[in-house]
Amino acid sequence: MLKITEKFINELHSTKDINYEKFQGYINTIIRYGNQEDAEALYSTFIQDSLKYENGRLIEPIMRLGDSHLAHVLYEFSIVDNDLTEEAPYEVLHALGYMGVEQVTPVLIKYALESELWSTCKFACLGLAHLSVEKYQQQLKDRLEQSINKPLFEEFLPLLSFRLYDDTFVEHLYEWGDKHASIDCNAGLILGIALYGKEQKETIKNIIWSSNWQAHDMGTGTGKWTYQAMGHVGLTFEELIGDMKRFLVEIESDRELEYRLDVLHFLLTFNLTYFSKDIKFANTNHENIEILYTLLYSSSNENTDDSIFKCIKERFDRDEQFSIIESYKRLEIQMEMYILFEVERKHLLF
Repeated sequence: MLKITEKFINELHSTKDINYEKFQGYINTIIRYGNQEDAEALYSTFIQDSLKYENGRLIEPIMRLGDSHLAHVLYEFSIVDNDLTEEAPYEVLHALGYMGVEQVTPVLIKYALESELWSTCKFACLGLAHLSVEKYQQQLKDRLEQSINKPLFEEFLPLLSFRLYDDTFVEHLYEWGDKHASIDCNAGLILGIALYGKEQKETIKNIIWSSNWQAHDMGTGTGKWTYQAMGHVGLTFEELIGDMKRFLVEIESDRELEYRLDVLHFLLTFNLTYFSKDIKFANTNHENIEILYTLLYSSSNENTDDSIFKCIKERFDRDEQFSIIESYKRLEIQMEMYILFEVERKHLLF
């Protein structure tokens, strides 16, 4: 077991509250370097007070690092008579699917289709993405087709589309999100399109740049699902940065440009701190932050200054450019800190 896992568990027992950033720092590090032994230790802590908010958040490293035996133990603790026990948080629905516990499928179907709670439906759908739903295809199709083009619906149900339809269904998902769905209810549409695979890269790129989707909004977490969708379809930040520099020359609308700069800023910032992986089989991008930093803030050749700052200054007047420049300066500092941290981490490890 990692020393940091032991320290984390001791702190959970001795400290009333750990702030979110510190807690997530522990989780990210354990996921990055831990193994089955760390998962078992965290599970032992989890079951001591499973409904405590902090302990519910231990589900992620348990599901990411745990084996099939631990999955079975979690199932026995959490599910009785095809229902969640009172002691089990909703995150368990996701974890059991992620860990491949096939016998939980009817429970997840029930929560996906019958629950009135956004969170239980969400976690059930995320769990179902990892399991066979062949026996329940018609039920899922009927509910999904009843919801098509509605502004509000079971937000995460569309992510199961790749289990139910061929890729011709993507055009229906795209039109639904582009013209009808509330921007507070489109995360499952974005993830659902992405789960069809790399052929949907251009579709996801169109979603990112379109203000109809507000794909970076974090009111209900859409931004994080957009980020995960990028990874799965193979859409890189190198491509988005290239697009952005081209937009700054070609697009006439200041409002449209400001929107796209805001989206890019959000996604690049998110990339520095986000380590979760909600879909086990999803592809992820591992782009070199130093290369992205150079693409943004340096010139591509010694004869032309095409850094992001220069492009912004040439495109916007003095008053308009101020807040944009400030946000990209903050990102510059965050990227520099990340690069320094990575140098230190690799030195200590190797």
